Amino acid sequence: MKRVDRQKLAKHFQISAAEAEQMVEQEFWQMQHTNHPHIIKLFDFFQDERYAYFVMEAVNGGTLRQLLNTLKTPKGERPKLSEAGKPKHTDSFL
Repeated sequence: MKRVDRQKLAKHFQISAAEAEQMVEQEFWQMQHTNHPHIIKLFDFFQDERYAYFVMEAVNGGTLRQLLNTLKTPKGERPKLSEAGKPKHTDSFL
């Protein structure tokens, strides 16, 4: 399960809380209709007052952040997760 803090999302993208909620709902719809062997499947989604929760396919091996931390590449040369996600964010993928 992935938990997304909509308040942080709104602050990061400099958008309103309502726009952040709409962005998360659009993300859910797009991910649910995406079928590719290299993209984790999304099964369900729900929200509370602050967070959106994505129920996703279980994948062995940990998170992307954990994988990057195990690399032998010097920390300054590793891609930053926030930068790695930017191209997808412009395509409405969180």
